Amino acid sequence: SEPMRERLESYGIRPMDLGAKFLFREPSFMWFEACLRELLIKSNLRKLRRHKPAFNECKLLSFTCIVSVPADIAYGLGVVSLPLKAAVSELPLLYRLAGNALRPLASYIDKKLIVDVTNSARIAIASSRYCASLYGRLKIRVHDMIYPPMDCGFYKPVTSRPSADYVLSYLGKETRFSVVKKVADKGIRIKAFGAKLSQVPKYLRHHPNVELLGHVSSEELVALYSNAHYVLYPFSDEVFGYIPVESMACGTPVLTYARQGPGETVIDGMTGWLACNDDDIIKLAVKLESNGYSSAIRGNCRKRSLYFDIKEIAKEWSRYL
Repeated sequence: SEPMRERLESYGIRPMDLGAKFLFREPSFMWFEACLRELLIKSNLRKLRRHKPAFNECKLLSFTCIVSVPADIAYGLGVVSLPLKAAVSELPLLYRLAGNALRPLASYIDKKLIVDVTNSARIAIASSRYCASLYGRLKIRVHDMIYPPMDCGFYKPVTSRPSADYVLSYLGKETRFSVVKKVADKGIRIKAFGAKLSQVPKYLRHHPNVELLGHVSSEELVALYSNAHYVLYPFSDEVFGYIPVESMACGTPVLTYARQGPGETVIDGMTGWLACNDDDIIKLAVKLESNGYSSAIRGNCRKRSLYFDIKEIAKEWSRYL
């Protein structure tokens, strides 16, 4: 898009436009269409070969692992089939039908495209320990693990006296909507951002304790994080998860599961609470509503988030670039 081109150029990056045209306009379907074209006709690779001399001038990194370019470094962001399988059960009927129809293709992308592209790179780096374990199942050799970076200069507390009169939650394709509803059923006030209304079940759209905010600006999101009592993050499958780290950067603890990416970033009892299952999340939510938590946790959250700051992550990458 033109806004993305302008943003890249503002950083001194010269973007290359491959002129891709898509039949679908919904981002998830566009992604599958791009994968399918790469699998069948190597569409992006053929276009990139025209610019091959430019590849000799720099070290090539693949951040998608779906374009068949012989990169120096492949940065793995997970697989396709597992999150799709986990998410469809929570989505409205139309999305469930589309997701189930695309699952065979997603599985094939995992086994063919991602494996081939990642193994053809000189070095494969995973974006979390959970991501590395997924690649291990696919027989992909992972050389290292580097977490995705975050700008802790932007995501930071905007108040020293948060209102803490609501729980913040994210609604997206990886969200366990049913868990959000069960927490709201306990009388807990929830503000929820993200997701198109068409993707949100009716039982949340009309819930008296749920306020749907839809899309919010980055500045609004920082204020929402900073003033929330805590962030509720029940997910179906999450390789890393920016929401918990963004929340901690704004000084707000996170209630989520003790597994996958968020189970690596949130420290139980120090920067949030890690639940074993849905029932545990609901019990913890009720307890937090009644008893609150130590004010020291907010300071712990900010300190923990700095581990993922772009300056620290850049040091990790400097060993390879």
